[in-house]
Amino acid sequence: MNKVVVAEVTNTVRNIPIEVPLGRDEGLRSACVANMDNIRTLPLASITEKIGTLSVNRHRAVKRALGHALDWDELREL
Repeated sequence: MNKVVVAEVTNTVRNIPIEVPLGRDEGLRSACVANMDNIRTLPLASITEKIGTLSVNRHRAVKRALGHALDWDELREL
């Protein structure tokens, strides 16, 4: 695979279903959210630095948020 799907991470928290709360537990400096409404496909080579790691519980939250963003029932119900 030479491409990767990424989500925008922002300090603007709106508390909506397409957001996944993130913070120090994921290795980030402060409380923020991954916005699944702003996903992009990038070349893997353009990723130069790892800034955090998602736990298994956060993986589920990402799937749920993607379900809301894509109107995909099977994911929203995770």
